[in-house]
Amino acid sequence: MSEMKIEEDGLNHQEVSKGKVIILDGSSPKTAEALYWITLQANGGHTTWKTSSFQMELVDPNNLYLGYEENGELLGYIGCMLILDEGSINNYGVLPEHKRKGIGSKLMYQLLEYCKEKSIDKLFLEVRISNQAALSIYKKVGFKQIGYRKDYYVDPVEDAYLCWLPIEKIYE
Repeated sequence: MSEMKIEEDGLNHQEVSKGKVIILDGSSPKTAEALYWITLQANGGHTTWKTSSFQMELVDPNNLYLGYEENGELLGYIGCMLILDEGSINNYGVLPEHKRKGIGSKLMYQLLEYCKEKSIDKLFLEVRISNQAALSIYKKVGFKQIGYRKDYYVDPVEDAYLCWLPIEKIYE
């Protein structure tokens, strides 16, 4: 198993000041289109997700999607499946021109607050081994690597770390 490696960048990240975190739903197809666009941009033009995939996720009562909105524009989101006492983060992205402003952290901490309120004990996720921005957030929050998935991602093919977080630990 490969160890999760996180590079410290030494940069000061601007804090988010103007926007708000909102709960996203599938009432408008424009929401799914916006999520697809953000995902495509955040991943250098690559994604296996389709607009229809996001639409199905948004209307599923077992899923929670939070968005970060500023001046009426969706700049980032986090999507999670919640079943019984655990959750799985399925997708997470911030538009490239709005990265390093604290939006990803704000979304993550709002998700954790929601999970705590709903008695979700633990969260799981997979992350590309090259995704240093995400790895940095996950480490800061307290996620631990519990597995390694060879060739988990396609377009481009890449390995993934499987990580988990016992939510109650961050509130002790």
